[in-house]
Amino acid sequence: MLTGAKQENSLNIPQKPKTDYSKDAIKKMAVLFTDIVGSSEYFKKNGDIEGRKMLKIHQDLASPAVNDFGGKVVKMLGDSVMAYFLNPEDALKSAIKIQQKFQTYNNEKKEKGEIHIRLCVHYGDGIIDEGDIFGDVVNMAAKFLPLASGDEILVSRELHSTIKNIPLVRFESFEMPKTTSAIRDLKLFKVIWDSSISLDPTKKTVLHLRPIFNLGSRRFDNLWNKLIAEKSRFWSVVTIEKEQINSDRSISLIVKKTSLAYEIARHITGYLQTNMGDEVNMCLPLQVILDNGAYIIAGKISMNNIKVNLNQLEPGEIYTTENAFQMMIKEGIKNISLNSGKGSNGSFLVLSQDKESQDGATMFRYQQALVNGDFPPCFYCGSQSHETKTCPSKMITEMTGYIEKLGYMPLNSINSLFLNYLQANPAILNNIESMNKNDPIYMAHNAFYELKSVFQLRLLRTIWNTKEDNWNRIKVNQEENDRGGLLWLGFDCLRVSNHNQVETIIESEIKKKSSDYKLYCIAGLLYIENNQLKNAALILKKALESAVRTPEKIFVHFLMYRISNLSREYNKARESLRKILKLSPHCTEATYFEILAKFHSGNINSAVEQLIKLIRKNRDYYIYALIDPELANYQREIASSLDYILIEAKEKAEKLMPIAKDELTGLEKIIGKEAEEIIEANTHIAKIAQLMSTNSFFGYLDVIHYEEEILNLGNRIVKGREIKLSKIEEEIDLLMQRCKKFLDILPYDFMVRPVESRLRSMEYNMGIVHEKMKHQAAREFHDTLDKLKGYSGELIALENKLRRMDAFAQFLGFLVKFCKKNLVFQSANLIISLLILPIMIHYLNFIVPDLNLSTSGIWHYQKVLIILGGITGIILSSLTSQKNSSK
Repeated sequence: MLTGAKQENSLNIPQKPKTDYSKDAIKKMAVLFTDIVGSSEYFKKNGDIEGRKMLKIHQDLASPAVNDFGGKVVKMLGDSVMAYFLNPEDALKSAIKIQQKFQTYNNEKKEKGEIHIRLCVHYGDGIIDEGDIFGDVVNMAAKFLPLASGDEILVSRELHSTIKNIPLVRFESFEMPKTTSAIRDLKLFKVIWDSSISLDPTKKTVLHLRPIFNLGSRRFDNLWNKLIAEKSRFWSVVTIEKEQINSDRSISLIVKKTSLAYEIARHITGYLQTNMGDEVNMCLPLQVILDNGAYIIAGKISMNNIKVNLNQLEPGEIYTTENAFQMMIKEGIKNISLNSGKGSNGSFLVLSQDKESQDGATMFRYQQALVNGDFPPCFYCGSQSHETKTCPSKMITEMTGYIEKLGYMPLNSINSLFLNYLQANPAILNNIESMNKNDPIYMAHNAFYELKSVFQLRLLRTIWNTKEDNWNRIKVNQEENDRGGLLWLGFDCLRVSNHNQVETIIESEIKKKSSDYKLYCIAGLLYIENNQLKNAALILKKALESAVRTPEKIFVHFLMYRISNLSREYNKARESLRKILKLSPHCTEATYFEILAKFHSGNINSAVEQLIKLIRKNRDYYIYALIDPELANYQREIASSLDYILIEAKEKAEKLMPIAKDELTGLEKIIGKEAEEIIEANTHIAKIAQLMSTNSFFGYLDVIHYEEEILNLGNRIVKGREIKLSKIEEEIDLLMQRCKKFLDILPYDFMVRPVESRLRSMEYNMGIVHEKMKHQAAREFHDTLDKLKGYSGELIALENKLRRMDAFAQFLGFLVKFCKKNLVFQSANLIISLLILPIMIHYLNFIVPDLNLSTSGIWHYQKVLIILGGITGIILSSLTSQKNSSK
């Protein structure tokens, strides 16, 4: 409760006499106080944390109701809110609205969670100074605040006398307690309101015109100053209730009718467009907001309540809400509509005329704004906002690839990205290298400087001591080549603009008669930074003579091209490009600069055609064509072609999507969901869904790539299966031939007959399968593959069976031959042993009597011969039988 000592410490007492304040500071005002009933007990009972939550709820419910009715919250005084209104009736409406809010809140809470407040409103003279209020009106309101009970509103007689007639609101005289002698002369009233009362905030039509000077040139700045000076040409006291020129030179107007606000907006934008000439073709650097709402706070127009981020609104458009649009229609404005797609932001939509042609509309708005300034064009980037020696590109040491990142963004996001960048605080840009690499401002910054990277120090750094001789590969494979030495120190001094040190190093190296191309490049760039382009051209000729590798020569030619172009020696510039293309016919940068030359020479149709061909070859140039300031004057001619290839890519991506999904479904049936190829294809499908949602050119191109990958994957799998089927057929044919050979050599019908029957059956079935394969769709090969694998397995089993049968047949043949031959050999052995041997001995004894061979011991010789002959017969039978079997 705001009582006693707390009042003395909390309320503001004027720091100087009332007469010392200006007349504008002393105003009639209604001062409103709120106070939470029983807050001290609440803190004691529930603790500090819950108590602070209660105070926060109090503030969140009370403050918006003050703002909605044109009041201003001055400060929080413990458990109280102090606010003031210039309109006393609005103060009373706000007080009732606050009590209604707490009533609703309490109805939703249990008894222990309820918050009850008292309010008071007093009216009189007050002092406004530095956002605070002083005076008797403040002190008196604070004094009678404690007299109100919970859920009550007390107002003074001074306020009551100003209230005319608010429906469903009445006043009861409040009886002052006898203890309040200090305010005995003050007459108070208790406010009684009907529970069904509905109080809407005080709404006015506001027109807010916010110039964005960073996007415009000096001409726009001067035009805006002239517009403010001659404001009576555009609006008058007849059309507006209040005007306000803000500190940022934006204009806020409270207009009597919404239709009049629209007419004023059209008049001002038309005036600017007429007087800005060609500059306005790109972007009118003005944000226009037209709305109907509670924008009057404490007698001033405040845009703080606007429910939109101003930095996200596209310049050159009129933004309004559905409510304000309907009021314009009611008031007779015709041929207007709301564009829910173009640059919409929350509840604010772009207001456009139905008859206004959209042909040739600019896709990107800020080319010219990126380079606006008072300096000559920077050698490194083309911007006129800084000198060459202070170009921010010198601090970018590597090829960043942010052009590609922009390619994955929709056009409205690219516009928003650069709008934020161009409106960024200079302090942020000065420390941009410390930013998060994914910050939009950082992205826009790097993407802009990447446009002219072939003229910048980072490219010399990239090719410093390279061993690569291919220009296109050197930008992709940024090798870590050897760096160091005095020249490297000179390069780094040039990067940080320490020109005196650079000169000292150059002089030292020239005295050594160095023939290093890097020395002359650094010297040439030093001349360039000092705006001595002729001297730079001369020294760069020596660099060209010293350069050995192709990338070194191309870089020097690019520097010479840039010098010639800035010196307006266009024939020399084209000659440099021709030399680059002779060294590297596929150098896209040189091709792009040739296209720029065609645009500048007026050969626009041919240039657009060649630009689209380059984009199809290297998609990065879609972003170049979109944001490059050198193409700012040709955007209307380029935009339709860029829009066409964007739509073309989108339509192709959408057309291929169902085909790719059907292909994937078919593939799953062929090889199963768990196959490695199917997992890869499903990964592609997930990427496709993500990329389609980007609504970007690069996204659509990637979608097409992934869809074609899926289609090609299907073709590869089907081709692979066809090859596999052919190989299995060949294997089956080979197995069949081998089995037939076995059948030809097997001598026993009982072995051959069943196998021969099965082979004939399989041969017949194989013929049917082969015939079907000629007419089958690729998807039906899966069943065929299973059948062929089955036949192959069966033939392998038959072949093994035939091998065993052949082995058994050979064994039987060997055994028969062995028995036959052994019978012959053993018979011969017995004949020799039993018949021939005795005869031979008899005749030997007769012929050679001296041998003295006894006929009585002949059996001994016969046994030896029978055994030896039997063994020999077995061996000979075995050998001869095996030899015949082998044959």
